[in-house]
Amino acid sequence: MKNIFTKFCLSLLFAIVSTLAWAQPANDNCNSATSIGSLPTPGVCASGIQDGAAVTLNNQTTVGATGANPYTYLTGCSGGGNMQSPALDVWYSFTATGTSLNFAINGFPNASIGVWTGTNCNSLTGVSCTNIGGGGNGTLVVPTLVIGNTYYIQISGGSTTATDNNFSITLDNDTDCNNCLRQSALTATPAPVGGTYSPGQVVRFCYTVTQWEQTNTNWFHGVQITMGPGWTGTITNATPAATCQNIPGPGSDGDWIFFPSGYGSWGPGFYFDTTDGGTAASDNFGDNCSGTGLSWTFCWDLTVSSTCVAGQNLGVTVNTSGDGESGSWSNVACQTDAANTFTAVMASGPVMTSANTATICSNTSVGLALTANQPSTFSWVATANPNVTGESTTPQSGATINNVLVNTTSVPQVVVYTVTPTSNPGGCLGTPQAVNVTVDPPSVITLTSAVGTNAQTVCANNAITPITYSIGGSATGATVVGLPAGVTGSYAGGVFTISGTPTASGTF
Repeated sequence: MKNIFTKFCLSLLFAIVSTLAWAQPANDNCNSATSIGSLPTPGVCASGIQDGAAVTLNNQTTVGATGANPYTYLTGCSGGGNMQSPALDVWYSFTATGTSLNFAINGFPNASIGVWTGTNCNSLTGVSCTNIGGGGNGTLVVPTLVIGNTYYIQISGGSTTATDNNFSITLDNDTDCNNCLRQSALTATPAPVGGTYSPGQVVRFCYTVTQWEQTNTNWFHGVQITMGPGWTGTITNATPAATCQNIPGPGSDGDWIFFPSGYGSWGPGFYFDTTDGGTAASDNFGDNCSGTGLSWTFCWDLTVSSTCVAGQNLGVTVNTSGDGESGSWSNVACQTDAANTFTAVMASGPVMTSANTATICSNTSVGLALTANQPSTFSWVATANPNVTGESTTPQSGATINNVLVNTTSVPQVVVYTVTPTSNPGGCLGTPQAVNVTVDPPSVITLTSAVGTNAQTVCANNAITPITYSIGGSATGATVVGLPAGVTGSYAGGVFTISGTPTASGTF
C-alpha cells in the first residue's frame, strides 16, 4: 500500500492568560446601582429645617470597577473643576422624600461624586457634583430635589485608575421650612444622552413651581435663567406661566412676561408685571398665591453652539425671586432659596470601538470591523502604514475596512491600523481608533525524515516508518488530515510526527 502524505493545514495556537484579583462590584454601572430605596422622610414643616434620619453604607469599594465608554461625568462641580473622566466608578440610587440631600463620604481620598436624576440610566440629567481632597472625607449638599423622584450617585477615584477598597457613605433628606420656594423641578427635552448634547442641538427646558410659601408676605415675582458657554446664549420660544390668581379677564391683575434683556438689575428671565405699574421693578408686585398644589410652568428653548468644543459646559441654572427682592414689596425674604441646576456637556463626537484585533501571517489579509457609539453616517479613512501593501486609504462608507495585506519584508511586526472619521452630522469628529494587527513570519513546514520515507508502501496492519517535519516561522503547532485509520500526527518541540499502523487499504 502506497501512502502519500501531501495535505497539511497549519493552525495557529494562542494562549490567553488573565488574572482577576478582585471581583467586579455588583454596582459597577448605573443599571446595576445599589438601591437605597426611599430615604427616611423629614418631619412636617413648621419652621426651620426638618431633618430626616441618616442612612449609612459601610465597607464600600470601587476595586474591580470599570468605566463606561464613552464615560459619563459632570462639570462645574462645587469647589471648582470637573469630575474625573474617565474613571473607575460605582453607582447608588435613592428616592427623594425631602427637598434637599445631605451626602457625606469617608475614607476615599480625592474621590469624585456626581448626583444625577432620570427615569432610566440612558437619559440621566446631571444635578450636582464635587471633588473631595486628599483627606478622604467630604460632603455635598444638593438642594431642589423633587420628592418622589429617583436620583443616582456616581462615585469614582481622582484619577483614571484610582480605587478604594473600604469607604463609607451617609445620606439624608431635609426640608428647609424657611424658604419661599419649597418645591420645583427643571426638565430638559430631549434628555442628554450620556450627559451630552451635540453641536447645534435644540433643547426645550421647562421649569415648574408647585409650592411657594409667602415668607414676609413675599409673592412670587421672578425666574432668572443663566447658562454655560456651550449654548449660543440666546433664549428662544419662551412661554411664560399663567397667573395663578383666579380673577376674571386675562391679565386683570398682571401677567408673567419674558424679558430677554433682563428686568432692572436682574438677569434675563420671566417676571410678573402688574397692570397698574410700568415695567420697572419698583412698580410691580408678584403673583399672589401660596401653599402647595400650585403649577407655575415656564418653558424656553436653548441651542447648543454649532462650534464643537468637546466637553464644553452646557449647564443651566434657574433662580427665583420674591417681590421683596426683584419687585416693589418692602419686606425682603426668599434670598436663601436654592437654585435649580441642570448639568450637561457638549459631546466629544463618536467614540469608535474595534470589534476585533488580529494576528495574521504576512502576505495574508484581514477585515477590521469598527463601530461608533453614535448613530450617524461616517466616512472612514485608513492611515497608510509602512511595509503594508494593498490597504485602502480612500474614504469608505460603513464600519468595516478590508484587504489589509502585509509585506513579507518586515516580520514580525505590529501594524497599528488607524481609522479616522472624516464626517459626522452631529458636528464633532471622534477620536481616531487604532487597531493592532500582529504580523508574524510565514509558517514553514520542512520534511526532516529520511529521503523517500514520505512515500512508503506497507501492508495493512503493519507500522509505517515515522515521517517527521520541522515546524517553523510563526506556527506553534500543526494538524494533518486524510490519514488512514491507525495512523496519527502529533506535535512536540517544533517537530510534527506522523506514525502508526494503518488498518485499511488504499492510497493516502
